[in-house]
Amino acid sequence: MSYKRGFEIYDEDGKTVIYTIKGNDEWTVDMAWNDMAYNPAYEKIKPGGTFITDIEQLKNIPMYKINNKYIKRMRDEGYEVIDQGVPFDKKDDSLFFGMEETEMKWR
Repeated sequence: MSYKRGFEIYDEDGKTVIYTIKGNDEWTVDMAWNDMAYNPAYEKIKPGGTFITDIEQLKNIPMYKINNKYIKRMRDEGYEVIDQGVPFDKKDDSLFFGMEETEMKWR
């Protein structure tokens, strides 16, 4: 599978951060994003072909696991994260944002 470029997290030295999810399974944010967005294996869990709406299914996907590791690191290292919230005219259905709110103890 080829991956489009564009989504990266860099360390202090400007190197792309590589996350180990399980064993030696290494992913960059770019790889995980493209896996979630374009991997045909997920089509059956994307109602209407758009978003994964089942949290239990989403928890098994590398992008969710990386996002979870990232937000926990921000919390554990004491970063100040400012939650801008959801615009008044929008409904917040983001499973990712829900996880981040929980990890940061915003809820």
